[in-house]
Amino acid sequence: MGSHSNEGVLVVTAATFTVAVLTGVEDAISQGYGPGARHWFPYARLAGYVTDLTAPVNVVQPNPRRADEHRLASQLLGERLVPTSGGPIAYVKTRPTGSAADTKGELAR
Repeated sequence: MGSHSNEGVLVVTAATFTVAVLTGVEDAISQGYGPGARHWFPYARLAGYVTDLTAPVNVVQPNPRRADEHRLASQLLGERLVPTSGGPIAYVKTRPTGSAADTKGELAR
């Protein structure tokens, strides 16, 4: 297992609406191969989530030691993004970047 820094980001969408932002996902443990593979993220942190899709309220986890994750979740929650995986609940692939603005720009491509 590698280091568990906060650079890995997993954005979760429901019908293209960003409903959760997980950070610390770079140390995935995979079970299986190909499209049927399952992944476990032992060091993942929930940076933020949306409470309700009909009357959305963004909840961002406060953590003074991880202000960058707070900013990232604040910027991405509620955004409409094209998911990478299929289905009604999906994820958006990202690359480790230097700032929340870089990540949002990467997701918009």
